[in-house]
Amino acid sequence: MFEDHNDTVYEIIKSAEMLDLMQLEELNESHLHTGKSLADAVIDSGVVERSAVLSAVADFLGYAYQEVMPNSISEDVAAVVKASTARMYAVVPFSADETSISLLAKDPFNPSIIDDLTFSLNKDIQIVVCDPELLDALIIATYGEEDSSIDDILGDLGNSFEEAQDDLSDTDLTDMA
Repeated sequence: MFEDHNDTVYEIIKSAEMLDLMQLEELNESHLHTGKSLADAVIDSGVVERSAVLSAVADFLGYAYQEVMPNSISEDVAAVVKASTARMYAVVPFSADETSISLLAKDPFNPSIIDDLTFSLNKDIQIVVCDPELLDALIIATYGEEDSSIDDILGDLGNSFEEAQDDLSDTDLTDMA
């Protein structure tokens, strides 16, 4: 969890005084040797609950924390964000109105979520911290399985070119040359 943000997680846990400095240093060394994220090392130690780490992350970033994930998202709220966008940014809309949208985010540290989606959705974006492990299932429940592979997309493009080529007559090709 939050593998790319171990230094920030270290500072969050330290400033929230969730562990004494010696415990934090031991877990930081453990995470460096095992390759496990610092957040996971802290949670796996049993000293700090998962929800406490997530709540501290939300507080540090100035975001809301959603401890209990919804089972589903209404279709009108889900429709505000395209499935491809939701998958790319690992977000699910939680609530929306005419001017703003709250997004459950797998990586609340990612500034591109706010930067890019404010522009593309033309709405104010509020990030809501949630359990990243549960968000993947909510993305699938909301938008379905990702159904096209890169091979499918490239195959479709190839078919489009073949169709366009078939539509050209010999005289069209001669005129183009």
